[in-house]
Amino acid sequence: MTSRLYNKDYIYPKQAIDDSWEKVLLNQFHNVLPGSAIGMVYEDSEKLYEEVCKDGEALLDKAFSVLFPDSVTLNASANLKALPPSGKIVSFKTTFFCRSNIIQVTLLGANSGLKSQVLQTLSNGTVGYAVVNTLGNVESISLANGRMDSLY
Repeated sequence: MTSRLYNKDYIYPKQAIDDSWEKVLLNQFHNVLPGSAIGMVYEDSEKLYEEVCKDGEALLDKAFSVLFPDSVTLNASANLKALPPSGKIVSFKTTFFCRSNIIQVTLLGANSGLKSQVLQTLSNGTVGYAVVNTLGNVESISLANGRMDSLY
């Protein structure tokens, strides 16, 4: 709903969310959870969960593109060379719980600006790691060159 505040043309995807939710609920049926269904049920269940995951990621990407129009999702299909060297890693926290996490950042084809923001890199340079610490209502990412905060 917040996306609607930033862009009046954004249409809340209620039907897509409802469709995904119905797939999740279908997989909560009494035979699926305890493992007493036949094998074919689990094959169908896995397909439905894959659809929910794919659709959910697409919905999040769309909402984030409205909230953060100049942002790029760091995934395998991102053009990391096109990122500006001054770009920062920002995480989006969906809960109010304080926590610390290690996030994995794909570095294959990344520019030096992105590479400089990770604390540890695999020996082949394809993946880096950053520590995410929460501080109250601000999410802080510990970077090799200091600290960066982002509101959630």
